[in-house]
Amino acid sequence: MPRYQTQYAHHGLAYTEIERHNNISLFEGLTPSGRKEYEIHILRYKMAHPRSADAGTKILCSPSTSEWGVYGFSYQSKDRAMEKFRKLAEKSDMNADKNADSSESVAA
Repeated sequence: MPRYQTQYAHHGLAYTEIERHNNISLFEGLTPSGRKEYEIHILRYKMAHPRSADAGTKILCSPSTSEWGVYGFSYQSKDRAMEKFRKLAEKSDMNADKNADSSESVAA
């Protein structure tokens, strides 16, 4: 469970967050040769490792390698990455609306 960062390096690529909506984050990665790749992360809060400095608290995390394909996605085309990002952002908005509706009915 890697801690969420707006910039990170992975497999020789330097990634930078280029867009974020709620818990959906879009990263652009640049290889040493200048080729671009894209990743989408569905960010989630998880309990920090018990031996970490943040033990006992929840931290915002990017998907781990084992969660790829469920909470993380890779694309070589910015257009395809943006298409997936928009779909996930829309879904995130619908979930936020549902949560707001349920909390209103509980508060009433």
